[in-house]
Amino acid sequence: MRQGFERRSFLQGLGAVFAVTPELLAQSAPSGTGVRIAQGHDRFDQGPRTGISQFQMKVSGKDTGKQLLIYEFNFTRKGGPPVHIHHNEDEWLYVVQGNYVAQVGGERKALKAGDAWLLPRGIPHTYAYTGEAGTTGKNIVLFQPAGLMEEFFHLMASDLRAATDPTIMPKYGLQFVAPPLAI
Repeated sequence: MRQGFERRSFLQGLGAVFAVTPELLAQSAPSGTGVRIAQGHDRFDQGPRTGISQFQMKVSGKDTGKQLLIYEFNFTRKGGPPVHIHHNEDEWLYVVQGNYVAQVGGERKALKAGDAWLLPRGIPHTYAYTGEAGTTGKNIVLFQPAGLMEEFFHLMASDLRAATDPTIMPKYGLQFVAPPLAI
């Protein structure tokens, strides 16, 4: 197993599963009650935020002691994030609907509904929605641990430069490697 990834820690975080302001980021789940997020809503009941896709937070790092963060992404056009590296988080991509291509290190694979890929920290990776006009892609992305990704997405919702600016990304433990995949 590669250094830095602990399966037990990842599985424990995974077992915890089932425009945010700084004040909302400080909130946490009520003790012992869990958190229900209705379809079409995000963790803090704010509408979808737009970056390269519409995205909604489903589980906040504040809910899990910063061990887990989950977002739902909805794409209505082709594209995805730039090739990047997470220095502190593993990322897990699960395709709910549509066709995608993902690249991890030098390996590139087509993904369809039901496919998943673990994108390990320290390895350059990206993915892109490849669907035709008029179609929708939906995926779930999990970060373990949550790290600073919640704050990064909060910034990206208001400043799209954050997704591709190599001077902003390092503040959140990210490294820009290359532009998004050409689709």
